[in-house]
Amino acid sequence: MSREEILNILGYLRSERIDGYYYKRINRKVTIGINLDSSYGKIINVYPDNDFKEVLDYPHFTILRTGDWEVNRSVIDEFKKLHYAGVIGGEVRKSDKELIAMLIEDGYYDININGFCNWCNKDIQKYDKFCSEDCKLNYDLQHGFKIRCSVCNNPIKKEDIVKHHTSYKKDITIDVCRICHAKIHHSNVPNFTIYQPDDDRPHTKPKYKLIRCDGCGGQLRLNLEAPNYVIDCSGKILNLCSKCKTKMSRWKEVDIKAFKK
Repeated sequence: MSREEILNILGYLRSERIDGYYYKRINRKVTIGINLDSSYGKIINVYPDNDFKEVLDYPHFTILRTGDWEVNRSVIDEFKKLHYAGVIGGEVRKSDKELIAMLIEDGYYDININGFCNWCNKDIQKYDKFCSEDCKLNYDLQHGFKIRCSVCNNPIKKEDIVKHHTSYKKDITIDVCRICHAKIHHSNVPNFTIYQPDDDRPHTKPKYKLIRCDGCGGQLRLNLEAPNYVIDCSGKILNLCSKCKTKMSRWKEVDIKAFKK
């Protein structure tokens, strides 16, 4: 059975003006237009509160943000039927989340606001992604978008998280934002000073030490954690400054005696 025959069974009408274009009135709020020209089919138009005449007059008008959870839910339910019938979405069976992701990729940016909580899947029947602040926080934590600052309780981006030590000896840390972290260390406000470390930071060895460059004899700062060196023809390890490395065609085996001449 062809895709056109399946659409006829599902109640879709064929456009007389545009080849490969079908449309159907889903309910009083939604009329959906489908383009079958592509290999996998595509929902290209969603018309809230429009009748068939307006659909034919404006066949390429698309609502990208419907702003209505009932419209979005109707579109998703219809998209599932069309996908399971093999009309759109390709031959590989996709999950509900994958189908919603396909619609978002096609430009329906608020399609995931469909009256269900995105975390606990509760039917809230309103234009919102979550039923409570707890569900929103749990969703953000799982997807790594944001967490809450332990001091001000404001959401912070992943790249702005600071691991603040309340105890160095016991290695106890809390997640704080950059602003609160600065206030903890540089202010006398009791609300922030209570988070200051109970003990001092342990002494650590310096990461660098000063040595002599084996090439020019100048001063060189050696990185102890990631030493940077060149191997001589004789197999000797040479610590060289950046100028000497450039002169020696860096990272190649060289003869230090020939270089010094």
